[in-house]
Amino acid sequence: MTKTAITRHAKDWWPVHLVLLAAISVIWIGLSGNSLVAGCTSNLCNSIRTLQWEALTAGLLGLAGGFSVIVSTRKQILHSERVAQQQRRDFLVADFNKELINIEKICLASIAFKNRALKLSDPNEPEEVSTAIIESLFSEDPDYDINGVIELGQSLQSNKLIPLSMRDPFETVLSSITDIWLAIQKAEFQEIPMLAEKLEVGINQMKTELTSYRQHVLSLRLF
Repeated sequence: MTKTAITRHAKDWWPVHLVLLAAISVIWIGLSGNSLVAGCTSNLCNSIRTLQWEALTAGLLGLAGGFSVIVSTRKQILHSERVAQQQRRDFLVADFNKELINIEKICLASIAFKNRALKLSDPNEPEEVSTAIIESLFSEDPDYDINGVIELGQSLQSNKLIPLSMRDPFETVLSSITDIWLAIQKAEFQEIPMLAEKLEVGINQMKTELTSYRQHVLSLRLF
């Protein structure tokens, strides 16, 4: 359990802990009280001797049980409210999330493509690994279909489906993918690191703009 979780637990359950501590104290006084006040005749000592600790402990344990129910119910209500709020947010952003899914798909494909392409420019990579990477890049497998990714990006641009704030970083990503792809086809592997660096900048900008765009649209719809 992390420090934050412990703090949250203590904050929520402190009434129960406090009452249980009081119950334990009463039990201890009830069991060892007579020996503690032996020879003392003050009113306090006499009260300790005649303390009905069993009844008092039962009452405190009942109180602790009541607090437990209250705290558990309160936590369930808060959890239900958070779930309802998240469901509402998901509903409000569902339509434009559908529009953005292709942009996110291109971002993820770009990251995988960049990582594979960089291995081609690494002189320490064995020849058979580089050969396998080249074969995978030219594969018709959807996970490696970089031509399909480029065509999807061009289609989004031509149909004006890229939000205005994302158009520049999206263009950076798409042009960088295209340039790296051409460099691979021409076996100009020494060009890949510089192009990959440009691609990474575009990907990071795209991620930032995607997050900002979602938050902006959500704030408009919530208020």
